[in-house]
Amino acid sequence: MRLMKAYGISLIMLSLLFTVLGLSFFGDIPLLALGNVSFTAGVSITMGPRNLFKFCSQLKKIPFIVVYISGIVLIFMRHPFIGLVCEVLGACVLFATTFPSIAKFILSNPLIGFFYRFVLKPQVKYFAFSKIY
Repeated sequence: MRLMKAYGISLIMLSLLFTVLGLSFFGDIPLLALGNVSFTAGVSITMGPRNLFKFCSQLKKIPFIVVYISGIVLIFMRHPFIGLVCEVLGACVLFATTFPSIAKFILSNPLIGFFYRFVLKPQVKYFAFSKIY
């Protein structure tokens, strides 16, 4: 089970790479579509089939599922920026419960975890608690 979660989170990270590359190439639709497919597959693998069914059958999340799927359809219909906005809005509400496990996985990476612990975290503490005159 733990291995499947690692595969799912790796697919989510791959989808972020495809999405960033698709946006940096001015809305390259095949890269954005690969990002969509790998993000959806990664979240599905991370959650598991039983939890995914319970997640998608909640009535209060159905409008956000429709927004997310319409964003994917808009990207496939060659409207990348409008589709990406719909998709990000839907994903932020829908998949907010998986973000802590993604953050744990990212921080467990030796390079990123080291950079966060010794470079970013002290800077954030310094700016958060410093007095501005």
